[in-house]
Amino acid sequence: MSDYGSRGYGSGSEEHGWDGAGRSRGFGDGYDDYAPQQRGPVSGGGGYGDYAQPDPYQQGGSDPYTVRNPSPHDEPATSGRARVPGSDSTGPGRARGSARVGGKRPNGLSEEESEDMKKAKKKKKRRRRLIALACVMVMFLGIGTVAGTLFFQNVPLPKEIIEAELDRNTEITYAGGKEMGRIGTEQGNRSLVNVHEGNKKAEKKNDVPPHVKYALLAMEDRKFYEHDGIDFWGVMRALVNNVTGGSRQGASTLTQQYVGTVSQIRGDGTGYYTKAKEAVMAMKMDDEYSKDEIIEHYLNLVYMGRGSYGLGAAVKAWFGKKQTVKELTPSQAAVIFAQVKAPDGSFDPVKAGTDKGLKERWKYALKGMVSKGWLDKSEQEKYLEAGLPKTEKIKGLTASAGADEPTGFVSHGQILEEAEDNYGLDERDIRSDGYKIETTINPELQKIAENVASTSKGSAMKDQKENLRAALVAINPTNGEVVAYYGGSDKGTDHDKAKALHPPGSSFKEITVAAAIDAGWGPESRWDGSSPREFTETKREVNNAGENDNSEPNISLKDATRQSLNTPMYSIANELGANTIVKLAQKMGVEKMQVLVKKGDGEDEFEPETFNLDSKKVQKLLDDPNPRRFADNEVGFGQYPVSVVDMAAVNATLASEGVYHETHFIKKITNADGEVVEPIRDLAKDGALDTPVARDVTDILTGVSPKNMPGNKFPSNNQTFAAKSGTWERDCGDDCDENSSISFSGYVPELAAAAWVGDKQNENGSVKDVNNQPAYGAGISGDVWAQFMDQAVQVEKFNTKKAFTHGPGGTGSKPSEVGGGDEGDEGDEGDEGDDTDTPSCDPADPECQGGGSPSCDPADPECQGGGSPSCNPADPECQGGGDPSCEPLCPGNDRVAGDRVRPAGYHGANDSGPMHRYAIREDYRQY
Repeated sequence: MSDYGSRGYGSGSEEHGWDGAGRSRGFGDGYDDYAPQQRGPVSGGGGYGDYAQPDPYQQGGSDPYTVRNPSPHDEPATSGRARVPGSDSTGPGRARGSARVGGKRPNGLSEEESEDMKKAKKKKKRRRRLIALACVMVMFLGIGTVAGTLFFQNVPLPKEIIEAELDRNTEITYAGGKEMGRIGTEQGNRSLVNVHEGNKKAEKKNDVPPHVKYALLAMEDRKFYEHDGIDFWGVMRALVNNVTGGSRQGASTLTQQYVGTVSQIRGDGTGYYTKAKEAVMAMKMDDEYSKDEIIEHYLNLVYMGRGSYGLGAAVKAWFGKKQTVKELTPSQAAVIFAQVKAPDGSFDPVKAGTDKGLKERWKYALKGMVSKGWLDKSEQEKYLEAGLPKTEKIKGLTASAGADEPTGFVSHGQILEEAEDNYGLDERDIRSDGYKIETTINPELQKIAENVASTSKGSAMKDQKENLRAALVAINPTNGEVVAYYGGSDKGTDHDKAKALHPPGSSFKEITVAAAIDAGWGPESRWDGSSPREFTETKREVNNAGENDNSEPNISLKDATRQSLNTPMYSIANELGANTIVKLAQKMGVEKMQVLVKKGDGEDEFEPETFNLDSKKVQKLLDDPNPRRFADNEVGFGQYPVSVVDMAAVNATLASEGVYHETHFIKKITNADGEVVEPIRDLAKDGALDTPVARDVTDILTGVSPKNMPGNKFPSNNQTFAAKSGTWERDCGDDCDENSSISFSGYVPELAAAAWVGDKQNENGSVKDVNNQPAYGAGISGDVWAQFMDQAVQVEKFNTKKAFTHGPGGTGSKPSEVGGGDEGDEGDEGDEGDDTDTPSCDPADPECQGGGSPSCDPADPECQGGGSPSCNPADPECQGGGDPSCEPLCPGNDRVAGDRVRPAGYHGANDSGPMHRYAIREDYRQY
């Protein structure tokens, strides 16, 4: 038996000794160097010729030209054995192959050899893989370098955002600077701080001390001054931790946090793409800005809890309004900066209910400051011993403040309108550009107004019907500044009753009387106050209010005003033209008026519409040849709704002796840099009335007073005042005796005010007193006005006692309506209605004895003529048969202007609902 091979292993090559035609099964013992390998080399069968192609079925060698069949003399093929040259082989040719002997392996490879062989195989395979991986890495490194370069170049530094003006809220103050409210966005609730290079000492209140910025860095980025925008080792550490399954970490530097916030790419997670963008922008920002500039940008932007964006707002939210950035301690700064990582309020003791989390972060910052040499160890121990600094017990700042206060009607209403009209600043400017607006509101007068007009304890409204609300406006006559404003509610978000339009009733007669005197009729001119009275020209029957209609066929303009008669006022409007009354109202301060407008061809197709009297449309109507083109004669006794603030303006014009100063709420506006913003137009200042006319009107109005005057003397400084009440009837049917709107307006030389009382929801609601009786202007609204004025004249700047300058008085240059000579209504020869009431002589003539009425001089206390009144109305003892006007300070002057008068009456179902009309003139045209 040959020693060569076995069934398992021949002596052939490991690589070539496959199970081939040589029948070696495992490995043959030789091969021809030139023989192509097909299914393995021909081996083990005694060799093969030089050119023989292997036959898969051939047992022995082969002839280059023939393929022979096995010889019977051949030895049987033995698996695993190699034929050697010279063996008994009858096959032609010479065997070229030689046997390779792999050593004596009687029992195959040992376990150790087998294991070594396996290891060698694995090592060789691993080496090949590493080489391939290295090639791939080199390839990707090249690709990555190119891609990284492109990525770096294509990620922009949002410089236009970084250097853009940050939103800053606008502060609204009282006159003098006390804060009233704020307008803006939550992000704009900031006050910018300044960070100086190096360790420069803070000088201004918003300068950041060095220890404050170090507290920030100790909390957020202790290597800030050492890196170039990103912390590479921190990034790698976080990456390894995240990849290996640890808790996800970020490695954002202070710069990365900032650029991530500015570009609005940061989310709640720490995605790798987001981090890559932040890293690129951070590196670019670090190249573009100094380290302290980056800190300043950061401190003015990030959220620091309690609704505060930026450090300037945060110091107020956490340590009170008086706290400044300049005075922050390291301990306080650590409390604020702890909030950066907890925008949900988890480190806010008030919101979280515990200070445990905050204390840990606070200690962390102080320890970090010590480790970096930014804080002495002794100082740290001092702060730790003192404990957490005391913070404000509030839940946070709001984006806008003061809207739900009584002054909200001003700070979040009137101010916005006026800023746009007079300064060209729209609401977006106000909400984002950080202005400071000083209003004209006097804090002391405002407090008085709120106390007397609200339903608070001690006010005139405290015990009144639950449905009633009062509005009050006070104006400085010398300049038109609104110094007090109460809109009917303690919440400025409610409906503004001072701005809303209501029928002023007889309060509007101040304007009608002024128009009459301005036209030439004096206070003593005589008028037909008969009631009912038919006006043939307008086909209207007009009544006075009160019992028996208070008919006064012959009465002076002064007394007709004090008794609040309607028919003389209608007659004045009829004589002058309703448009003339409206024009004067505008000159004296009425900016808006509501009238009924015909909207269709139907009989009842009329709707209320509010007009700006200075609009071109209205001015064109007021210049129309038709004197009643815009409004009808009922304007003379206050039918058409106007606002409380406008009635206060009218009284301010009278108080300033006829000079109208435009009503306004803004004293001054400064921008974020402290520069004064100039208005785009000048406030109006016009001579609405000649001084003698205004003085005559004041003389007339000094005879009117509120029903209940506080104290033994009123006002408290015993100063003379002028006033007029107004009442408007409720639309509730002929059998209903109720009122819907009551008002009282008046003034002293230093101050003018107007008060209104009505239903809080329904403009046509019922106004009754505590006894469930109809309320009148001199009553509840008079009480509100009187209580306010009594206290207001004690306030500095409004407590100088001045006296009114009296007017010339007399009948005026224009003939009286019912006087001698030129009869009052004689301008219209067709008006027969007044002739029967016209006396036959001049009432001003003491010798007048004609058959007219009165038969003697009404100024003569001895006058006993048959006219009415039968005695001097100025005499308190007057007991004549007529209804005297009563002595000045007559509380009984309340006449319901709308009572049984059949004009285009105003009674609204609500503030914006339809009006109900009694009658509309036939020629009322749509416009």
